[in-house]
Amino acid sequence: MDVILLFIGLILLYFGRIDWVLAIIYLLASTYFRIGFRFDSGIGEFPFLHNVYDSGYLLLLVLFFRQIILRKVQLFGYLQNIVSLFFLFIILNGVYDYFLGTSLRDILAFIRSWIPLGLVYIAPSFTRLQVNNAFKYSLGFTLIACTILIIQNYLPDVNIIQDYVKQSYLGGQRGIKPPNTCMIFAVLVLFNFFEQRLWWRILCFFLLVTLIFVNAKMTHLGVTLLTSVFMFVLIYQRPVFKKFLLGLIVASSLLFLSTNDLIWNRGAEIVKGLEKVSEGEVTDNFNFRILLTYERLEYILEKPESMIRGLGFMSDSGLDGNLFKLGTLTYKEGEELHRGQLFSDDIAWSNFLIRFGFLGSLIFFVFYWRLIKGYKEMTQKGEFLSIFFFAYLFVCLTFESFGEAEIFLSYFYIFPILFLQTSKQDDGESDIDFVLEN
Repeated sequence: MDVILLFIGLILLYFGRIDWVLAIIYLLASTYFRIGFRFDSGIGEFPFLHNVYDSGYLLLLVLFFRQIILRKVQLFGYLQNIVSLFFLFIILNGVYDYFLGTSLRDILAFIRSWIPLGLVYIAPSFTRLQVNNAFKYSLGFTLIACTILIIQNYLPDVNIIQDYVKQSYLGGQRGIKPPNTCMIFAVLVLFNFFEQRLWWRILCFFLLVTLIFVNAKMTHLGVTLLTSVFMFVLIYQRPVFKKFLLGLIVASSLLFLSTNDLIWNRGAEIVKGLEKVSEGEVTDNFNFRILLTYERLEYILEKPESMIRGLGFMSDSGLDGNLFKLGTLTYKEGEELHRGQLFSDDIAWSNFLIRFGFLGSLIFFVFYWRLIKGYKEMTQKGEFLSIFFFAYLFVCLTFESFGEAEIFLSYFYIFPILFLQTSKQDDGESDIDFVLEN
């Protein structure tokens, strides 16, 4: 499937359809929006064994070289400078790892996972219309995925996505995991960003929100709700109206939470689990995430070198024995469960600490802060997408990062980079139409 999409993307790139190419890159780099595949899925077998996201990275590299040939690359700028510093850090870290004996394959595998950040250099050459269209196509892909997953969940005999599994929760089934783009597009459809007809808007919102509520994961619910509330506050400036909206939203949210037993019980477990953190006892998911991060923080603090750069870019197979007691399930081989030591899908902060240490994490969060600051400055103009991405990035940093690893995954930044880098354009213009800067 991914090879077919790659081939289609290359044809579209030949004909200059940048909007479709960007949408396909996003679809592949996110491995189809990170829906709930089984442990060993996300792997393509034709023409040889490979990760699905590698097809997205390959298409992005071809796009990048095309822009170089057309001399439409901007090497210096607001985001470019900090991303260049981050790339320098991971390259030097990789070189240091190599001399320490880490395999070149592990080093290159980790470095390549950050290729999407390279969009900062070529995004100014795209038009805002191209980026807007790519965003709309991604909404279309998301709605198709939602429709398939809903059908597959409620009709057991239908098996359209063969590698899909439900998430377990407290010994039972939590339900289908929605595409992570559901949270983004649910908010945008709610605020009618796409200017749809009312019946189509209601249908889209239903498809997107159904999966979020069926899954009942507090992270997804929280990001959708908090981003919506934040946007209401930013959009409606009149104090009286703002207070009324906030009161209405808070009251509705409390009513929903108080009548939903699953979420109510989950909240009670989190509170109880926090009381056990000081004892080092794992009692629930959130408690586990805090202890997992603390265990890795303690480890890197043992040596000045690991404090600065983390453990580097080795894979789990490169570790001697079980370095950490806590880890997340990565795959199942027969009856034997394998727990990842270096990457956790449950919390972003442990990944930053273990991979980048304090120095690399600091550089990365300067980049993240620049994204937020850039959108914050644009909110003064009242542009809707600027308000959305400011709210969304802020909520993901302060809330979602404690329950998901999204901000540690490079595909997360594709559209925030694209929209910020084309923010000063009219729909039909690009920011740069000049020779390679130096």
